[in-house]
Order: sequence, then C-alpha cells, then structure tokens
Amino acid sequence: MRNFLFLSSVLLLLSINVNGQDEKLKANYIYNIVKYINWPESYQTGDFVIGVLGSSKVTPELKKIAATKKVTSQKISVIEFNSTDEISKCNVLFINDLSSGLIKVVVTKLGYSPTLIIGESRGLAITGAGINFVTKGDALGFEINKISIRQKGLQVDSKLKALAL
Repeated sequence: MRNFLFLSSVLLLLSINVNGQDEKLKANYIYNIVKYINWPESYQTGDFVIGVLGSSKVTPELKKIAATKKVTSQKISVIEFNSTDEISKCNVLFINDLSSGLIKVVVTKLGYSPTLIIGESRGLAITGAGINFVTKGDALGFEINKISIRQKGLQVDSKLKALAL
C-alpha cells in the first residue's frame, strides 16, 4: 500500500504540466513506469536498455536519469536509434511524435520480443504501443494497451494499471 501511495504521489506530481518541462516529465514517467513492469528473466540481466527511435529531447533527460538511477539492480543504458533498421534488443523503446508513423514497422520488427513500446502520439496504444502518453487538460497521463503488453510476455503491476487513464 505504501508503494502504491508513493507511486501515485510521484505520478501526480509529475503530471503537473510545467511549460518546457514535458521532456523531463516524460523521462521521469518512463523511469517510474518501468519499475512496475516485470520482464522475463532473460531481460533482467545486464543493462536495462531504453531505446529511443529518432532524435528526441527526451533522450538527454533519460541519460540524466541513467547516470544516477537503476532499474532494480540493472544499470540503465540509453540508446538512440536513427532508423527502424538500427533497433536492437532493448527493454523499452520510446517512439517520439515525429517517429510515430513508423509504429507498424516497429511492431512487426519487434514481434513478440519483450520490449515495452512507449509512445507519445494519439492512437499509438491502439496500434501497438504498450504505454502511450496522453494529455488530459494540462496534465500528462498515460494509457495502457494490456493486450500488447501481455503478448510480449510482460507483466504490469495492478498498481500501475489503476493509475492509467
């Protein structure tokens, strides 16, 4: 219960929209969300890899987090992929708004590999992203595609599901 209250508080604080801070908020959301996702054992060793498709202002914010934080005991590594051909094994793949048109290519390329796809464009949760950032009023929130996540062999903590829009 304490963890749930903590997560709720963190995400509520993060959802307060501060001009120019969207990228920082999204990076913090990604970091906090992944703590409530369970990956298969083969993805729980080595670095916890967060891939970013295309150039994104979220990348430097994720790198700041990676410099000081871990996911469970895994060091965080942030990799920017310039094209879908470059995408390799990662725990998370963030698809920015400019790359959102490539979602079908990404979903096909990754298949059922346990990579959590996180997007930031309207409709991405319907087309294959497991998590998609959405804006409700002035607040940043997220929606979850439970089917996509389940097909990839990932498990979402019920506490995170309760916070989704």
